Amino acid sequence: MVAELSGNPSYLRALSAMGPLAAGRRLSDMTTTFAGVYLAHPEVAPVPLIHGVTAPAAMRLVLAVVPIELHAMSVAAMWHVHVVLLMMFTRGPGAERQALRDASRAELPSWGDVFGRALDNGDEHVIKFTEACYRENALQPDPRFAHAAQAALQRIAAPTGP
Repeated sequence: MVAELSGNPSYLRALSAMGPLAAGRRLSDMTTTFAGVYLAHPEVAPVPLIHGVTAPAAMRLVLAVVPIELHAMSVAAMWHVHVVLLMMFTRGPGAERQALRDASRAELPSWGDVFGRALDNGDEHVIKFTEACYRENALQPDPRFAHAAQAALQRIAAPTGP
């Protein structure tokens, strides 16, 4: 799939355009965008698209110890991951454009309540996603983060078993 993209001029232009902005800004753009993607595609299995937020949020932590000359390459690799996630799990645009508007209008519980519900749920992806959304929201506030964390709580059932 990625091999097919390497011959696409639009893909190559977009990838080469990543350099000028700081890695942190690009990662913020990725996490806010994918919080919206998560909201826009309730028809998709609930776990895969979570990684569109958690992976770049984790990369942000790692970049603090990665040499600066590797930042652009690292962010470009993460962008590759985003493209593949979209191609594998979505079948066209959803309501991404209205996700910000809908999230801005939504009445959501406090982050403390969302964290409490995530812990009660107990699913590792719900907990990880809630934490990443909270951390990313602290850096670049956007209502899509809280709304996406709330959506994950509704989409992912608590684990069963002993």
